[in-house]
Amino acid sequence: MNRDVLTRWVAALRSGEYRQGREHLRYEDEDGVVRHCCLGVLCELAVADGVVERAEPIKLWHQSVRGYAVPERATAETSVLPPAVCEWAGLPTDSPSVRHPSLGMIELTVLNDGRSPDGDLEEDELEFEPVSFDVIADLLESGDPT
Repeated sequence: MNRDVLTRWVAALRSGEYRQGREHLRYEDEDGVVRHCCLGVLCELAVADGVVERAEPIKLWHQSVRGYAVPERATAETSVLPPAVCEWAGLPTDSPSVRHPSLGMIELTVLNDGRSPDGDLEEDELEFEPVSFDVIADLLESGDPT
């Protein structure tokens, strides 16, 4: 992964500027709070560098979801990294993984969102709780995402 981008991503995750969300790169919840998953924070850095733009919001349930896209593409990504962000960041996949000390190699989206035994994200059935941006930042620093 591009070292400069990784350093900036880790700093952004720790900055307190972004409220952590789940399942979407960026959305506004029913209370009007803008939330990002860990990959959405990386997309915000890509927006700042002119790599992608925020797409127009779409309404899903009680959330206003915004994806990220390059201007010439008709569709936006809302839950995985757009190809342009992967290329800019030097990531081999749109849903990168890191090594977790007790879980092994695991996708960042799974760490960010938590998981239940059946793959559903119901709070009362989570197999493990979502991890914080600080923990994700620590894991990113300890080894390149793949």
